[in-house]
Amino acid sequence: PPITSPYIISPPITSPPITSPPVVTSPPITSPPIITSPQLPPPHEHTLDSLTDVTVPAPTDGQILIFRSGYWIAEDLTVVEPVPLALDDLTDVTVSTPTEGQILIFRGGEWVAEDPAIVPPVPIALDNLTDVVVPAPSEGQNLVFRSGQWIAETRAPIDHGTLTGLGDDDHQQYLLTNGSRALTGNLLGGNRKIVNLAAATANGEAVIFQQAVKNGDAAGGDLTGTYPNPTINNLQGKPVQASAPNPGDRLVWNGTAWVPQAQVISQPEPPKELILPLATITRIEIITDPETGKVRGIYEIWFNIDAPGNIAEVVDLKVEQLRIIGETNDPTTFHTDRYNFEIHQTARNLYLITDLTLKEDTSDTRLLRFMFDMSSIDVRVTTTSGTDDFKLKEYADKNNIKFNGFLEGRFATIFVRGFMESKRGIINDRIVDKTIDKNALRTTNKTVDKTNRGVK
Repeated sequence: PPITSPYIISPPITSPPITSPPVVTSPPITSPPIITSPQLPPPHEHTLDSLTDVTVPAPTDGQILIFRSGYWIAEDLTVVEPVPLALDDLTDVTVSTPTEGQILIFRGGEWVAEDPAIVPPVPIALDNLTDVVVPAPSEGQNLVFRSGQWIAETRAPIDHGTLTGLGDDDHQQYLLTNGSRALTGNLLGGNRKIVNLAAATANGEAVIFQQAVKNGDAAGGDLTGTYPNPTINNLQGKPVQASAPNPGDRLVWNGTAWVPQAQVISQPEPPKELILPLATITRIEIITDPETGKVRGIYEIWFNIDAPGNIAEVVDLKVEQLRIIGETNDPTTFHTDRYNFEIHQTARNLYLITDLTLKEDTSDTRLLRFMFDMSSIDVRVTTTSGTDDFKLKEYADKNNIKFNGFLEGRFATIFVRGFMESKRGIINDRIVDKTIDKNALRTTNKTVDKTNRGVK
């Protein structure tokens, strides 16, 4: 059968006529195979909805095909408002029945048709104004307002003396002839002169030419020569010798004149040298731990860095500014190992050394060296004019103070009793030294001078 697809039209296919050949008896002839028509494909049944980008499963009459969200779909046709074709079709215009000559004017939120107002003609001459009556003015007349209207009149010449208010001070920017109004700015003379001035007689008055000192005028008094370069001839009437001075000279009165002489500079006397003890160190207590045998000492340091005035104080003494080492009888006469200790300030210039751990060997700790770092210890000087801070060595050099135990370098040394041996030893955790070795007191080469009560 013919294919009914609207897209593919196949021509009808019919079988060709087949005729049988005549019968021949000799030799026998076999019939050819029967030819049958080939099988045709089923008819195509494509619709618009079968397309992949179309979705119209059940369209209704009057719908249109519109593309939305990637597909063609069926929708009802949207009714479009009619386009206005006349002025009255606009929403803000109401001119349903305009008449000849009307104009369009906006009133009450819309445009309406109205008859135009009658505009009076614009005056083109002064006399056309309603309040002006000058039908035939003559040469030199003035316009004067009289009886409610402007009219033309001939005015008589005005004499200055007939003016009123000439004595009124109506303009504050004018100068007054009596000089009572001061200038508010500089007065520009325009390269002119002020002449006929009176001579000045008081401070603040302008000096006239005759009173001013001018170039070429002769100098007087202690000066000689002329201005602008006079020279000094006298000092308060006493003559000054004109010989040339040398650098550094000073004027000296020799009885008849001031003469230049070399200046003798006297050196100020250095401050009087003071030799002071840096500090007084007192052993407060030596304690032995009964369990460990460790010996700890407590010492008090009293700084005496300016005994006369007592205006200087050692500020915030630190552990690293003080070395405490033990003295020995062998070279180098002292231990290099430092003892451990703590520092506590108890008052001005007064510090307490606590927990000083002495060595167990008492022979090494009978004498101690307290070595103060002069270059790092801070000193504060307080006077009525304020405070000044120095390093201890700087303060000593400035005030010519020498401290016992300090020669040069950084450290000042003070020798202090340490762990003192005794025959009785340690009693109740304290060092007790009550036994005196009488054999240690030597009187060799010492005799008593009964006359002078002295010792030789």
